[in-house]
Amino acid sequence: MMNKVKVDKEAFEKSLMRFQATRSIFSQQTNVLYTHLNLKNLDRLIAETKKDMETSLTTAGLKTCMTNFFHQSQATMESVAKQATEIKDLMEGVYRKFQEEHGLTNVKPKGFSVMKYSRELKRLEDKHLQVLSGMSLL
Repeated sequence: MMNKVKVDKEAFEKSLMRFQATRSIFSQQTNVLYTHLNLKNLDRLIAETKKDMETSLTTAGLKTCMTNFFHQSQATMESVAKQATEIKDLMEGVYRKFQEEHGLTNVKPKGFSVMKYSRELKRLEDKHLQVLSGMSLL
């Protein structure tokens, strides 16, 4: 009986160490995701774009400023999507391991999708290009 308790204790401690390591990795990955989603970064990008637009003297200059804004915004969205996928993959591995060890039903964690936001950003960019093309006709 003592041996069984000792074996169970060792298995529990090993499992706990693995859990803590996974939790630490998950926390780090989540912090990276939060850094990408930080509204202060977006506010800074908007302020920089506004300042650049105010100093621009031509329509081409305005277009360059806005194109830069949309490219940087899209790059951020791609970084967020990549990070969200990494977190989802990590969680799927944790779930799979837990299910194997404890014989539970197959549960899949839901991922975070930025597709809706990327589409909205693309819609705004298209609207911007439409306005600029109308200005060139004047």
